Amino acid sequence: MVITLWQIWVVLGIVFAVIEIFTPSFFSLNLALACLPAAIAAYFGLDLTFQIIIFGVFSGVLIQLIRPMLLKHKKEKEDEFKSKYIGQEAKALMRITQTQGRISVFDEEWNARACYADEDIPEGRIVQIKKIDGLTMYVDNFIDDTGLEYELHDGDLHPGAEDLFPEDKG
Repeated sequence: MVITLWQIWVVLGIVFAVIEIFTPSFFSLNLALACLPAAIAAYFGLDLTFQIIIFGVFSGVLIQLIRPMLLKHKKEKEDEFKSKYIGQEAKALMRITQTQGRISVFDEEWNARACYADEDIPEGRIVQIKKIDGLTMYVDNFIDDTGLEYELHDGDLHPGAEDLFPEDKG
Protein backbone atom coordinates (compact mmCIF):
# COMPACT_ATOMS: atom_id res chain seq x y z
CA MET A 1 0.00 0.00 0.00
CA VAL A 2 1.36 3.38 -0.99
CA ILE A 3 0.71 6.36 1.24
CA THR A 4 0.02 9.52 -0.73
CA LEU A 5 0.58 13.15 0.23
CA TRP A 6 -3.12 13.86 0.65
CA GLN A 7 -3.33 11.03 3.19
CA ILE A 8 -0.37 12.48 5.07
CA TRP A 9 -2.15 15.87 5.22
CA VAL A 10 -5.30 14.19 6.56
CA VAL A 11 -3.31 12.32 9.22
CA LEU A 12 -1.49 15.54 10.14
CA GLY A 13 -4.87 17.27 10.48
CA ILE A 14 -6.09 14.52 12.79
CA VAL A 15 -2.91 14.82 14.88
CA PHE A 16 -3.47 18.60 15.24
CA ALA A 17 -7.10 17.95 16.22
CA VAL A 18 -6.01 15.47 18.92
CA ILE A 19 -3.45 17.97 20.21
CA GLU A 20 -6.24 20.56 20.43
CA ILE A 21 -8.28 18.21 22.59
CA PHE A 22 -5.48 18.06 25.16
CA THR A 23 -4.40 21.71 24.89
CA PRO A 24 -7.58 23.70 24.23
CA SER A 25 -5.97 26.90 22.96
CA PHE A 26 -7.67 27.01 19.54
CA PHE A 27 -4.22 27.13 17.92
CA SER A 28 -3.92 23.48 16.90
CA LEU A 29 -7.53 23.52 15.75
CA ASN A 30 -6.67 26.15 13.14
CA LEU A 31 -3.73 24.07 11.95
CA ALA A 32 -5.97 21.01 11.71
CA LEU A 33 -8.45 22.95 9.58
CA ALA A 34 -5.64 24.29 7.38
CA CYS A 35 -4.61 20.71 6.57
CA LEU A 36 -7.88 20.20 4.69
CA PRO A 37 -7.18 22.54 1.74
CA ALA A 38 -3.60 21.26 1.63
CA ALA A 39 -4.93 17.70 1.41
CA ILE A 40 -7.32 18.72 -1.38
CA ALA A 41 -4.42 20.34 -3.24
CA ALA A 42 -2.38 17.15 -2.83
CA TYR A 43 -5.29 15.02 -4.01
CA PHE A 44 -5.49 17.03 -7.24
CA GLY A 45 -1.75 16.69 -7.78
CA LEU A 46 -0.41 20.13 -6.95
CA ASP A 47 3.30 20.26 -6.15
CA LEU A 48 4.39 19.88 -2.51
CA THR A 49 5.64 23.48 -2.51
CA PHE A 50 2.14 24.74 -3.36
CA GLN A 51 0.62 22.44 -0.73
CA ILE A 52 2.90 23.94 1.93
CA ILE A 53 2.08 27.47 0.73
CA ILE A 54 -1.66 26.68 0.88
CA PHE A 55 -1.24 25.22 4.37
CA GLY A 56 0.71 28.29 5.51
CA VAL A 57 -1.75 30.79 4.05
CA PHE A 58 -4.80 29.01 5.49
CA SER A 59 -3.07 28.61 8.87
CA GLY A 60 -2.26 32.31 9.01
CA VAL A 61 -5.73 33.40 7.95
CA LEU A 62 -7.48 31.05 10.37
CA ILE A 63 -5.22 32.00 13.27
CA GLN A 64 -5.69 35.73 12.60
CA LEU A 65 -9.44 35.64 11.97
CA ILE A 66 -11.05 32.66 13.64
CA ARG A 67 -8.92 32.14 16.76
CA PRO A 68 -9.74 35.58 18.26
CA MET A 69 -13.46 34.94 17.76
CA LEU A 70 -13.21 31.52 19.40
CA LEU A 71 -11.21 32.91 22.34
CA LYS A 72 -13.75 35.72 22.81
CA HIS A 73 -16.59 33.21 22.83
CA LYS A 74 -14.72 31.02 25.32
CA LYS A 75 -14.12 34.04 27.61
CA GLU A 76 -17.80 35.01 27.45
CA LYS A 77 -18.80 31.46 28.43
CA GLU A 78 -16.31 31.46 31.32
CA ASP A 79 -17.61 34.83 32.55
CA GLU A 80 -21.19 33.59 32.32
CA PHE A 81 -20.23 30.46 34.27
CA LYS A 82 -18.43 32.45 36.96
CA SER A 83 -21.26 34.96 37.35
CA LYS A 84 -23.66 32.08 38.01
CA TYR A 85 -21.62 30.88 41.00
CA ILE A 86 -19.71 33.83 42.49
CA GLY A 87 -21.59 35.26 45.45
CA GLN A 88 -23.76 32.16 45.86
CA GLU A 89 -24.11 30.31 49.12
CA ALA A 90 -22.89 26.73 49.29
CA LYS A 91 -22.70 24.03 51.94
CA ALA A 92 -19.37 22.62 53.07
CA LEU A 93 -19.50 18.86 52.52
CA MET A 94 -16.23 18.39 54.39
CA ARG A 95 -13.78 20.53 56.32
CA ILE A 96 -12.44 23.30 54.09
CA THR A 97 -8.91 24.65 54.46
CA GLN A 98 -6.49 26.34 52.11
CA THR A 99 -5.48 22.91 50.77
CA GLN A 100 -8.65 20.78 50.78
CA GLY A 101 -12.42 20.84 50.83
CA ARG A 102 -15.68 20.08 48.99
CA ILE A 103 -18.86 22.11 48.69
CA SER A 104 -22.34 21.61 47.30
CA VAL A 105 -24.01 24.35 45.27
CA PHE A 106 -27.04 23.93 42.97
CA ASP A 107 -26.95 20.19 43.84
CA GLU A 108 -23.44 19.92 42.35
CA GLU A 109 -20.25 19.00 44.19
CA TRP A 110 -17.12 21.09 43.68
CA ASN A 111 -13.58 21.23 45.04
CA ALA A 112 -13.24 24.13 47.43
CA ARG A 113 -10.49 26.00 49.23
CA ALA A 114 -10.62 28.60 51.97
CA CYS A 115 -9.80 32.08 50.72
CA TYR A 116 -7.72 32.99 53.74
CA ALA A 117 -4.75 31.28 55.38
CA ASP A 118 -6.23 31.18 58.89
CA GLU A 119 -9.64 29.86 57.87
CA ASP A 120 -10.71 26.36 58.84
CA ILE A 121 -14.32 25.94 57.81
CA PRO A 122 -16.10 22.97 59.40
CA GLU A 123 -18.31 20.50 57.56
CA GLY A 124 -21.94 21.65 57.30
CA ARG A 125 -21.10 25.36 57.39
CA ILE A 126 -22.74 27.62 54.83
CA VAL A 127 -20.10 29.50 52.85
CA GLN A 128 -20.06 32.11 50.12
CA ILE A 129 -18.25 31.51 46.83
CA LYS A 130 -15.80 34.36 46.29
CA LYS A 131 -13.68 33.27 43.30
CA ILE A 132 -13.33 30.38 40.85
CA ASP A 133 -10.05 29.09 39.51
CA GLY A 134 -10.48 26.19 37.11
CA LEU A 135 -12.54 23.56 38.91
CA THR A 136 -11.84 24.93 42.39
CA MET A 137 -14.07 27.40 44.18
CA TYR A 138 -12.60 29.69 46.82
CA VAL A 139 -15.02 30.25 49.66
CA ASP A 140 -15.40 32.36 52.78
CA ASN A 141 -17.40 31.84 55.97
CA PHE A 142 -20.87 33.22 55.51
CA ILE A 143 -23.62 31.79 57.72
CA ASP A 144 -23.31 28.90 60.14
CA ASP A 145 -25.92 26.16 60.47
CA THR A 146 -27.67 28.07 63.27
CA GLY A 147 -28.40 30.93 60.89
CA LEU A 148 -26.07 33.42 62.57
CA GLU A 149 -24.30 35.63 60.08
CA TYR A 150 -20.55 35.97 60.18
CA GLU A 151 -18.55 38.97 59.18
CA LEU A 152 -16.94 38.08 55.85
CA HIS A 153 -13.25 37.56 56.40
CA ASP A 154 -10.78 40.39 56.06
CA GLY A 155 -7.59 38.49 56.95
CA ASP A 156 -4.48 37.60 55.04
CA LEU A 157 -4.82 35.56 51.90
CA HIS A 158 -3.10 32.20 51.84
CA PRO A 159 0.04 32.04 49.69
CA GLY A 160 -0.80 31.73 46.00
CA ALA A 161 -4.27 33.28 46.30
CA GLU A 162 -3.09 36.84 45.69
CA ASP A 163 -3.68 36.47 41.95
CA LEU A 164 -7.27 35.43 42.60
CA PHE A 165 -8.02 38.60 44.53
CA PRO A 166 -6.31 41.48 42.74
CA GLU A 167 -8.63 43.98 44.41
CA ASP A 168 -7.28 42.92 47.83
CA LYS A 169 -3.71 43.92 46.93
CA GLY A 170 -2.49 47.05 48.66
